[in-house]
Amino acid sequence: MVEFLRELLDIPILEIEWEDNKAKIEIGDFDLHLRKKEGVLIAHFIDRQFPYQIPQIIVEIFETYASRAYVKFADMRNAPVPFKPFLKYVYRRNKFRFLNIMEGLRNHLRIYYLHSRALEEGEPVKDFFEETLFSHELFENKILIMEMWKGFEPSRELFELVRDRLIGFLRLEATELSSSLEVIRRHAERSLNIKLEPVMGMDRLEARVSYGRIILSRETHSDSYLLHLSPPMKERQKYHDREPLLWNIQAANAPYADGTISDIDNDPLLPSWSFKVARIDRNRADDVAGLLEKSLKPSTDTVFIPSGQEEHPVIRLLRRYRQVIIYGPVGTGKTHLALRAAREIAGNNFVMLQIHPSYSYEEFMEGIRPDREGKFAVRDGIFKRIAMQAYENPSRNYVVILDEFNRGNVIQILGELLYALEYRGSPITLPYSGEKLVVPENLYLIATMNTTDRSIDKLDMALKRRFAFYRLMPDEEVLKSFYREKGYPHLNTVLRLFRTINERLKQKVGEDLTVGHTLFMAPPDELPQTMEFRIMPIIRSILHPEDAESLRQEVETILQEMKGDSGPTSG
Repeated sequence: MVEFLRELLDIPILEIEWEDNKAKIEIGDFDLHLRKKEGVLIAHFIDRQFPYQIPQIIVEIFETYASRAYVKFADMRNAPVPFKPFLKYVYRRNKFRFLNIMEGLRNHLRIYYLHSRALEEGEPVKDFFEETLFSHELFENKILIMEMWKGFEPSRELFELVRDRLIGFLRLEATELSSSLEVIRRHAERSLNIKLEPVMGMDRLEARVSYGRIILSRETHSDSYLLHLSPPMKERQKYHDREPLLWNIQAANAPYADGTISDIDNDPLLPSWSFKVARIDRNRADDVAGLLEKSLKPSTDTVFIPSGQEEHPVIRLLRRYRQVIIYGPVGTGKTHLALRAAREIAGNNFVMLQIHPSYSYEEFMEGIRPDREGKFAVRDGIFKRIAMQAYENPSRNYVVILDEFNRGNVIQILGELLYALEYRGSPITLPYSGEKLVVPENLYLIATMNTTDRSIDKLDMALKRRFAFYRLMPDEEVLKSFYREKGYPHLNTVLRLFRTINERLKQKVGEDLTVGHTLFMAPPDELPQTMEFRIMPIIRSILHPEDAESLRQEVETILQEMKGDSGPTSG
């Protein structure tokens, strides 16, 4: 049966050391756990890096060589936490991408909850997941299954499709979540002078202190995390015969999730692995919360958002005008600032669209496309879906980011939206469906525009007067802050490079075609490679060949001087 599994999935299973009918081997990014049980070989593909977020893929092979393969949002003990809360997090953060993947897979999968509800034929995928993930508590502890096949017709192609599209997407989300949590861990450790250890992968952080345990975990229904304080066992004994209680303090904001679930009253509860958390002295809780609140303020954003400035001008422009274009030369942090502003305005209720020359109105608003039966029908575009969602939820803000705005045919993509953006609340009639669409007040639009490709002077005047514009230019103060925060040497040399290149570009082609500070934000020993493979190709595309070569030689001289000077410089 192992050989059948190897041939079925084309995976390199070599020698296996069995112990009590169990074995474990490494296959790519997965740990493959094999079990023999009552004549059945069961193979569990478990993500090695994120075993408590990424669902396992299970392949069962029977003595008759029939087989069954499915994705299971639970661990090997059938616990759905924290897989389900992680899926909620992904859905809220990147709903449109998730639904697009599931829409493409639904005809190949049987999607259902174990001993419960299934996705019916013709039922919208969105309705199924919003009902089972958020609407009814009865699904909270149910196990979600996505079955690929069952019987004598296995499909290696389907296995690879699910692995690459669904599992690959979830792994990217888990990677970003893990990075966010790592930032929080470092700040908390510095402030509290304690060591925070990851629990359940990177879902939760825990520290043992003299008065119990400190646990940080995200609240399911918001972007805030909770500080859970668990007293020592002798203190818990006082509450042994009582219903477990939880004392929590909302300390700050952080975009990550763990296994926290909510009961019917929407009170946060910890899952079974730490359910004996009791109420402790309020003063102690306030002391720790105060320390955390001071230490966990986002500091990584000071690279682009000056410290001491409570609200960036872009956010103020958004609140006033609701649509803003952030423009400037390459490498000035426009996309970073757009994401920062979107999260400030709307939390995780935003979507980023990468605009390109072939991007069309039909993708953005609506168009005629074939359905699963080959018939042509009007399909909603991304902006239309978000606008309808914002209209239905007036108490929540939504943001659409149009990255590299000027790479597409902007007027064609937006169509009649130009009118709707100026006269919000007034309906427009869409050409394909004939439906009325309103752009509500709680929907914001951020566009980024690279002036290296195209000046804003060339934008259509009808477009210009409907947007506020914010210019983001190369900023050596940001570069200074980065080098000082990292403790890197050779700051004076790096600033000399930055100034030399941009002064030459400004002199020859104008300040719209200069080079941004983010391209220089690298360790000093990486600067020669950065110059050769990132910055010089941009310069060559802008300057006359003779001017580019002259500048390259000057840059090479500066880099050689830096190489010969091993002492730190501070600028």
